[in-house]
Amino acid sequence: MFFGPESAATTGSSKQEITKKYRIRKSSNEELRQAFLDKYLPRVFSLGLTVPDPTVRYDEQQQRWMYAQPDWNEFKQIISNNGPRSKERLALREIAYENNRWVREALSHRDEVS
Repeated sequence: MFFGPESAATTGSSKQEITKKYRIRKSSNEELRQAFLDKYLPRVFSLGLTVPDPTVRYDEQQQRWMYAQPDWNEFKQIISNNGPRSKERLALREIAYENNRWVREALSHRDEVS
């Protein structure tokens, strides 16, 4: 899920086509994912490690890594703050926001001192 859905058809929404059109980004999510896999999977396997997807394999004919697609319905739930750890993650963000209140206050008073 790290790079997002392959296309809007996968999840119902994706802005990657428009961001590529206006040259905000150069690569699609799938191109980014394949570049990541090309770089790191050989290293992982050379260390004798495994990955938690038993379907991962390199297809010589297609010259790309094959893998099982993630559960994009679960992805939609997570980004809608309905994931299994959403409450904990949001609580941590609130704590961090409160713990750094002094920085925002100091910066807002900086203009008064100047």
